[in-house]
Amino acid sequence: MLNHQDYFLLSTQDHPGGEASLELNNSTDAIASIFSMEDVAKRIIAMSSDPYFIVDPNRGNPVIILHSDRVLCEKIICFLRLSENEVRELSERYKFHPLARILINAFLDEDLFGFDEYHFDVVMNGLVRGYSAGMNNYCSRLNKAVSGLRKVSSIEGGDLSRNFVRSAQQNLKSLKELFNNLLSIRSKILAVRVDLLYRDAFGVEELGSEEIYQQVRSDRENFIAEIRKIYCDGLMGYAWKLEYGRGRGYHYHTVFFFDGALHQQDIKIGMQLGNIWIKQTESRGTFHNCNAYKEQYLICGVGMLTHSTPDLSERFDAMANYLTKSDFHGRLRLPGRQRSFQTSFCKKKKGTRGRPRLNSNAT
Repeated sequence: MLNHQDYFLLSTQDHPGGEASLELNNSTDAIASIFSMEDVAKRIIAMSSDPYFIVDPNRGNPVIILHSDRVLCEKIICFLRLSENEVRELSERYKFHPLARILINAFLDEDLFGFDEYHFDVVMNGLVRGYSAGMNNYCSRLNKAVSGLRKVSSIEGGDLSRNFVRSAQQNLKSLKELFNNLLSIRSKILAVRVDLLYRDAFGVEELGSEEIYQQVRSDRENFIAEIRKIYCDGLMGYAWKLEYGRGRGYHYHTVFFFDGALHQQDIKIGMQLGNIWIKQTESRGTFHNCNAYKEQYLICGVGMLTHSTPDLSERFDAMANYLTKSDFHGRLRLPGRQRSFQTSFCKKKKGTRGRPRLNSNAT
């Protein structure tokens, strides 16, 4: 089991930020660079005027500067050092935030990838030459690309973003409907959140691989089947979401809903679920028991939930929104029409304990 600090560090690795390194040594760095384009695109759009790149005759690496924003310039140059083939290959594996996609397409249209200042004969014997027709032409095309982003985004960006989050909204609706239905059947629901991970960042290098995905899918199906068998009386429903992070590879966010009349020890159940995951993955897996850290949530939507729970709707929504959030940092391209999110209602046998509800006033 991951401790909470290690889990937090892994979580933050999925959201690249800060200054970009100027050399990309492996595919993980390439993925990090391409993920950063969402932030780059948003910052470009937020500028009061078009950003302007020029050749800096007093600087060595990189030799292109962006007035007023050095870090943003470094991120862009770092990304443009990728080859066009690398970018197209990553584009086959990921779906990007609409604004990032517009920017990447603009870079492709202007043939900007594979940037190398030595290609322009700007650096000679460690000294920067003050003028290069090739470099200045490159700057002009780069300025055209970022200017085009600002124009296109003002027309298409809003609609594209809405389309991108539509599936997340549908997932949220289905999860809330499941919970409302369960709360109409039983007066107390025990919500247990467990994140299911792999010890060796499974799939970091193989995103898009049919073989890797089938293994991840099989692990989840075997895990769910075992849970339903062990908790055949108390399990009322569940939801899972498959995500991919550059620091963690494939992983699942899950929530399980138990009959509160039969089960009260949420932390213990979370540990049991995690250990079942480890067993089903033959120790390739690890987990994070969210219920063990309820006090660290600003708004806690796990544990025992009832109609009388204070701010029930707000608490459940906090948990549900996280579980169904839009995966802007590289939504998975799954083989075929495979699911990345699912809710499930577990039918109960007649005579199951627990006081039934006649009406629902849930979230």
